[in-house]
Amino acid sequence: MTDRVSASASTYPPRASGDSGILRCSSLFDPRQGKLLADVSVEIEGGRVVGVTADTAATDCTKSSGWQISVGSDCTVIPGLIECHNHLQLCPSRVADPREDWLRSSDRALLERMLCNSAKALHAGITTIRDCGAGRHLDTLFLRRIREAGLIAPRVLFAGLPIMAREGHLAWMGREVSGPADAAAAVREQHEGGADFIKVTASGGMISGAAGIRSLFLSKEELRSLADQAHELGMRITAHAHSTEAIEAVAIAGFDMIEHCCWLGRDGLRYKKDVARLIADSGIVVVPTNAAFYPHGRTKLQWQALLGSQVERIGIVAEMLATGIGMVTGADDQEFNTVAHEAALLVEAGLDPVDALRAATLWAAKALGVEQDCGSVEPGKVADIVVVRGNPLVAVEALREVVAVVAQGHVVRQIEETANRTEKW
Repeated sequence: MTDRVSASASTYPPRASGDSGILRCSSLFDPRQGKLLADVSVEIEGGRVVGVTADTAATDCTKSSGWQISVGSDCTVIPGLIECHNHLQLCPSRVADPREDWLRSSDRALLERMLCNSAKALHAGITTIRDCGAGRHLDTLFLRRIREAGLIAPRVLFAGLPIMAREGHLAWMGREVSGPADAAAAVREQHEGGADFIKVTASGGMISGAAGIRSLFLSKEELRSLADQAHELGMRITAHAHSTEAIEAVAIAGFDMIEHCCWLGRDGLRYKKDVARLIADSGIVVVPTNAAFYPHGRTKLQWQALLGSQVERIGIVAEMLATGIGMVTGADDQEFNTVAHEAALLVEAGLDPVDALRAATLWAAKALGVEQDCGSVEPGKVADIVVVRGNPLVAVEALREVVAVVAQGHVVRQIEETANRTEKW
């Protein structure tokens, strides 16, 4: 039987153990069909799903020498959650000055923080993280530490160093560029360093003191060079863009995704329907990061001053959705357990709970280019699976009630006191 790690013991990712087993489900969410499959068994071998079959009283469970778990009718089995925007190196947003904290921290301290944050995410059911900027090239050290120590951690897609204009947003941890040729060179550097995608900061940001947050920092020629070079190398490229000017520029430049997408004009909000239509028609996916602005049960006053109330922000998100813009979950709050809240805010903006769950699983996997490995529970895919109490298709808030987590076929969390709901045979 595989080792299990409780939520209270999640200081570091758990060590690798058994990666084969059988999960018997009363309800399994299939994001392709958008419905629950009743009474199925998920067979896992070598960390991958090898079968999803009807579960009957005659199901042979002796053929698996690994772990075995039954999930009761008061729980739902879903694919592992995907966090499309966060930073493993940063402290939670409640830290007074994340920039100063990062600059003062040693490489060792940042690496330990990355391990701890990845463990926290895993125990919240997040099995894939897109890290939108890691400085000092610690991404490679993180992956080596995970591999050499035999630890189980979420799949992490790293951008390497974020790219920005001189003295742009996140310049203290990234790669500054000047001119189209230098921009293309920066993309090649991240590719050669092993980056999974390219992250560009096209506007200012709050963590950088909100300087230029309503502006565009890179030229249209630089943005086009960045996008063209990334695509030439087979990489996806995304842009941090708070301002309407930056949003329009990266959409025209051919970026694949946009982070935040706040529509900040020179004086207040400036939503442009023609630009929104361009984003939708181009298939550009937005990561709205609403949870970073409006945490569960409260509002960050500095963001309210820019975006207005939560109702106003959700209204703009609703307009984007109505235009046909695809959205996926990404919190960018350095809490690493708020994908559920991000999904709930998408529901508030008009997404059906089924589609909100897709935004946190299959749609996110497609946007990140990892659909072949994650986003759904089906044969051939990595066995990243979460059990939640309740039915998230009825109330998406059920995503907060994580009962068990299987990552790469290993049971890394199982709440023992819920033995009547998830129990070992």
